[in-house]
Amino acid sequence: MAYSELIKDFKRTRQYVREFYVYGFRTRESFTSTSLRTYDDERRRIASWLGNYLQFRDSREGRRSFLSIDSRDIPHNPLFRAFQAKSFTDRDLYLHFFLLDILQDGKEHTSQDILDCLYTTCLEDNSASQLPDEMTVTNKLREYAALGILQSKRRGRQNTYRLPSSGIRPEDWQDAVSFFSEAAPLGVIGSFFHWEDPSPFRFKHNFLFSVLDSEVMLTLIGAIQKKQLAKITAVQRDNGTKVETVYPARLMRLTQNGREFLIACLASEKRFTFIRLDCIVDIKLEDGPSMPELDACFEAFRRHMWGASSRTDLPAKHIEMDILVRKNENYLALRLQREKRCGTVTKICENVWRFCADVYDPRSLFPWIRSFYGHILRFACEDHSLEAELKQDIARMASLYAEE
Repeated sequence: MAYSELIKDFKRTRQYVREFYVYGFRTRESFTSTSLRTYDDERRRIASWLGNYLQFRDSREGRRSFLSIDSRDIPHNPLFRAFQAKSFTDRDLYLHFFLLDILQDGKEHTSQDILDCLYTTCLEDNSASQLPDEMTVTNKLREYAALGILQSKRRGRQNTYRLPSSGIRPEDWQDAVSFFSEAAPLGVIGSFFHWEDPSPFRFKHNFLFSVLDSEVMLTLIGAIQKKQLAKITAVQRDNGTKVETVYPARLMRLTQNGREFLIACLASEKRFTFIRLDCIVDIKLEDGPSMPELDACFEAFRRHMWGASSRTDLPAKHIEMDILVRKNENYLALRLQREKRCGTVTKICENVWRFCADVYDPRSLFPWIRSFYGHILRFACEDHSLEAELKQDIARMASLYAEE
C-alpha cells in the first residue's frame, strides 16, 4: 500500500507524537504495541510535518528518534500541523469551494437549489458519473452547519442554508488570535488563521504538547456543560489501561509544567479523582442518571484541594506556617496572598505572617513550602511525620553548607 502523509484516525498519530516528544529516545524495536511497518509509516508521516524538529541519536541499542523544539525560537506551535493532515477526497475538495461560492450571495438556499446550481453552473463540464447526488450534498451541508460554517433554518419540510453574516474583520484580530492560539486552550482554532506578517509574540515557557489533547478537551467540555457520564480509557504507568465511568467536573492546567488534568467524580464511589489528559486514549459519552449536586460537591472538594496529587480518600489535615518578612521584603507577604490557593494568610505581628490551610494531601505543598526556606519561623501539621520529614530536609540542606 502506498504511503500517505494524510490521516483518517488522529488517535494513532497523537500516540506516536507523544512517544517522540514526551518520552522520546526510544529505538524502533522498542515500539511493541504496533508492527515495525506501522512505526515506519508513522515516523515518516511525522517527519513530513516536523522534519526540522525530528532528530536522531545512535547508540548500541539502535537509532533513537525524538523531537527537539525550543518554544523561544518559533512563532507558532508546529504540532498544530497534525490537525491539518486529515485525509480528504477530490469530491470533498471541490464541494467545499463550490458550496461556499454558491452561498456568497448571502441568501437562503435549499439543498435542491444548491444541487441544481452545481449541475447547471459549477460542474457543467464534468461527466454525469462525477456529479454528486443530492444525499452527498445534503450530508455536506449538514456537516458544515454542525461545524458552524453555515447557518441552517427549517422552512416547511426543508432546511435552508446560508453563510453566517458577520461584521468582523479577521485582520483586526490578528494580534489577539496570534497570542491566544499559543497561550489559551483549544488554540488549534486560531492556528488555522495565517497572515503574512510573523507573530510578534515569543513564549519562554510554552508547553507545546497540550495542543494534541484538544479533541479530548473539547469532548470533556461538552460533557461538563451537559453533566453527562463519560467512560474514559486512560493509560497507566505500567503501559496498561484503566477504564472508569465518571462525571467530568472541571479541567485544570498546572502552570509549573503545563500538564492538563480532568477533575472528575467517580460514578461508583462518588469521590473525586484526577486524570491526565495526555493519558486519555478514548472517551465515550453515555446516557445515565444526572448528578445535579455535582457543582456543589466540587466546590466543597475544592476548599481542600491544593494540586493534582490530592488524596481525596483521606480526611483534610490542618497545616500552619509562620513566615518572617523582614524590612524591604514585603514581596514575600504579597506572594503569600497571591499563591495561597485554598489557604488563608493573616498578619500576626509586625514582621510575621501566618499561612493556614486544610488540605487532603499536605505533602503536595512541600515544593511550595521549600521556596520559603530561610524565612520559616514555625511549621505545624496534623500529620507529625511530615513535620519530622520537613525538619530532616532542612537539616540535610544545612549540612551541605556547614563548615568542615
